[in-house]
Amino acid sequence: MESLDWYKLSFLFIIAYLHTQTITVGQSLEGKDTVNMAAIQSKLSSVFEVNDIPDGIVKVVGALESSLHLLNCLPIQKSDNCYHPNGYCEIDVNDFTLQAKLTICKNPWTLRIDFKLPQDLKKRIPGILRPLVFIDVEPIVLTLDNNKADGVTTIISNSKIATAGLNIFGFSINAAKAYFNFYLFVRWDCTKPSDNVKRLKYNIDYDDGKPGNDMNKLYYKLKIDYEIKTKRIPCFCYKCKRCETIVEKQGHFADGPESCKSDWSEWSPSSCTFFMGCESLPQRRTCVGQSTGGPPCPGSAERICSGPVRNPGRLENQVCP
Repeated sequence: MESLDWYKLSFLFIIAYLHTQTITVGQSLEGKDTVNMAAIQSKLSSVFEVNDIPDGIVKVVGALESSLHLLNCLPIQKSDNCYHPNGYCEIDVNDFTLQAKLTICKNPWTLRIDFKLPQDLKKRIPGILRPLVFIDVEPIVLTLDNNKADGVTTIISNSKIATAGLNIFGFSINAAKAYFNFYLFVRWDCTKPSDNVKRLKYNIDYDDGKPGNDMNKLYYKLKIDYEIKTKRIPCFCYKCKRCETIVEKQGHFADGPESCKSDWSEWSPSSCTFFMGCESLPQRRTCVGQSTGGPPCPGSAERICSGPVRNPGRLENQVCP
C-alpha cells in the first residue's frame, strides 16, 4: 500500500474539525467501552488503502465516531475519480439534525459537502408564511492546493451555502444568505523544501507552547467563519445578522523525522547581530524565559529581540520570536 498521501490526511482533518470544536488531537480514548480503536484503525486503513494512519487521526475520528457516528459518513464507493458515501449521514447541530454527504474527488483533489435540510425545518416557520418561504441549499466545494515540493497543503474556500426568501406571485425575493469561509493549512513534511530558507520558515511557524524543539512537528492551522446576512430596509443591502468565527485553532498531529531538528544549528550565538540578542533561538524556545514568568535563559536576562533578524541568506525580514 502507498504511504499516507497529503490529500487523505487533509480530508481526515477537514471532517474531524468541521464538526467539532472541543476534540483535542491525540486525546486518549483508551478504556472507553463505546469506542473500539483497533476497529477504527482497520476501517480507515481499508477505506483509504493505507496502513500508516497516524495515531492522532485515529483517536480524533474515534471521538467523533462516539458522538457523531462519523464512520458512516466516510466515502467508501469509488466512481470514476470520486469516492462517494452510501448516502446522507446525520450530524447533530445545535437544536436540529443536519444531513450531509461527503464526496472526495481527484484531478484536482476536491472535497464536496452536500447538505439536506431537516424535514421539520419549515414547521418552525409561522403557518401563514410557510407556503411562501423557500430555502435553496448549495454544496460546499473545497479544492486542495497541494505543494509537494514544499510539503504543505492549503485549502481556502469562501462559499455561499444557502439563500432564503419569499415566493410572491411567482417572483422570488431574497431575504437572507449564509456563507461559509474555510481556511486550512497543513504542514505534512518537515524535510521539504530543499531550500533552507523556505524550510526554516515553515518549520518555525508552529509552536506548541511548551519547552522543546518543535521543528519536526507536522502541524495544521484551521479557521472557519460562518456568516448569516439579511437584507435590510431601506437600503435593500445585506448586512451581518450573525457573523462569527466558529473554529480557530492549531495543533500538531504527528512528529516528522528527527533530522528536521538539526535545523536548530542555523541559529547559533555566533550569528548574533545588533538587532538580535546573543541567546540562540534554541535557547529561547527550550528554556523557560521571562515571557512565561519563569527564570530567564542563561546569560540572556537583559537581552531580548527588538527588531527583525538581519541574517541575509537565512531568515531575512523574519520577526524574532
